[in-house]
Amino acid sequence: MARKIYYKVLDRRALTSCTTHLKYTEKQWTTPTISGSKLAVFATLQDAKEFTHSNTIIYKCYVKNPIKPYKYRSGLSNSYHIYWDVVAAARKRKKNITAALDKAGYYYAWPNNTILCNAVMLLKPIL
Repeated sequence: MARKIYYKVLDRRALTSCTTHLKYTEKQWTTPTISGSKLAVFATLQDAKEFTHSNTIIYKCYVKNPIKPYKYRSGLSNSYHIYWDVVAAARKRKKNITAALDKAGYYYAWPNNTILCNAVMLLKPIL
């Protein structure tokens, strides 16, 4: 059975994530640096294209353990880290993650067709 292809948007110059600045390398698995967190990719090329700008590039990729994301609030430079702190605390206390994020004020949605995963392997850039 063929593996599903996902799409990762990266900074064109450094091949880093646009939100976490995590460095990616082609043909190698990349994992999150924040314990208990996930990496974000897009399920469709069209949604990845809507998230790009002149300094970004889209890669086809494989992922490990894809899931749909919980709610998210953007806008603060450290919101990504705060988001995963709230998720980790809810997991530790065996509480409802969505309820914990609501209580913390995380109410905006991730971009369309965002998928979270445990690891990403870049395959090749979309030209």
